Amino acid sequence: MFFHHEKLQQEKPENLTTYFAKHDYIHKPYFDTLERLQIPIYKQDSISILMRAVDFSFIVEHMMINNSIMCELISRIEKTHNKLFFEAILESIDECQLSASGFSEFETYGNFVASQYGNQAHYITLRQDRAAKSIISINPTHKQLEWYSKYYDTCCIETWIEESFIGKLTKYAVFRSISPYAWHKILSAKREPNIFRKKLKAKLKNLVCKK
Repeated sequence: MFFHHEKLQQEKPENLTTYFAKHDYIHKPYFDTLERLQIPIYKQDSISILMRAVDFSFIVEHMMINNSIMCELISRIEKTHNKLFFEAILESIDECQLSASGFSEFETYGNFVASQYGNQAHYITLRQDRAAKSIISINPTHKQLEWYSKYYDTCCIETWIEESFIGKLTKYAVFRSISPYAWHKILSAKREPNIFRKKLKAKLKNLVCKK
């Protein structure tokens, strides 16, 4: 979910057709599949094959799609392989990755735009949290979202992220005096019980003292 739509409008120059948010995530199988697809990139009199074009990831909680560019990408895949684009993609994924994560439409589309239409793209960095579910639960209250928006531009409630007791605690204002960053650290420390207990005890003690 987006917290600060106005930031996107401020960041995007009027003469550009699309923008992308950046992330530091990297998953090699996505790019292995991308290379096998052999998608052509045309520049003046030269032709190259689409590969990873930037030093960041396009895997984020959202992506705005330029319809004509996406249709062009699909068309190039189908002409190259002489079959429907999704058949070509499935056949290009390594067999051991078919039941895992062997293809990313975000990385494929993003790198295609960066390679073929780089002068039309704009890249921004947003404060993101894909693990928000563990801190504000699957059904966050308005107050929890308001609190989260002070620290993040976007957050995501992922099905694969487990809920935690912290989601119940942060429904109360006193526990929202601790930042989401700190709660994430506490949750990580939970894997080491002694460290977790000490950190949580110290945080709760400080809250009691402040009251």
